[in-house]
Amino acid sequence: MTIEYSRAPEETIDLGNPLLYQEDLVQIARIVADECGDDFLIEFHDDRGAKAREPEGFSAYAGSNEVVALTRVTVSGHRGDLRIVVTLTPREAKINLTAPDNGLRGAAGQVKDICRLRSRPSFNRELAAMVTSGILIATVSIFVNVLDQGVVPLVAAGIAVGGALLGYMRAQKGRASELAGAKLINAPRSESPTHWENHRVVYISNTITGAITLVLGGVIGYFVNQIPGLGG
Repeated sequence: MTIEYSRAPEETIDLGNPLLYQEDLVQIARIVADECGDDFLIEFHDDRGAKAREPEGFSAYAGSNEVVALTRVTVSGHRGDLRIVVTLTPREAKINLTAPDNGLRGAAGQVKDICRLRSRPSFNRELAAMVTSGILIATVSIFVNVLDQGVVPLVAAGIAVGGALLGYMRAQKGRASELAGAKLINAPRSESPTHWENHRVVYISNTITGAITLVLGGVIGYFVNQIPGLGG
């Protein structure tokens, strides 16, 4: 008995969370173009539907639109019934293969190697959960210790530990979202902003938050030291 299939087999390869600059994007596009020949396309998914049919289209796009940070890019190629699609967005980075042969898998492996070399630090959900649990345990402990000391110590403790917990959870949520997919910079690596220029707002915000938390922590420490048996 012969089995018939209506759809070609497909494979999906996760590319992690790479930070890719123009030279990396051009190299990925050349790998796909070399494997698929003329049936090759770059889609920028902008409001004007910009497309390019050569790997060097990234530099041409940057020059004509003055766009440095790309939101979504798709690099695709066909070779007969075989197809490779590299999808790069802030939410995901992946390769989809349709009816792949060894050549297509080899091209996908080269793209994956580039993304692996440009990978950003991954978000450790387990560590974040452990730290959150530790903060919650400390919160409960502080509330138990100041419960009989009146309203002011209780409110001060609540503000401090609540603010610290919310600040930490917000920071971790933002970090998890930032590291979920690809970050695309359509400019040469040597011309891109420094790490400080990209993150100075975050660092300043974290410094201010840390200072506020430190002050509130001092308030908590003062009241806790007034509790019999706990003070120094």
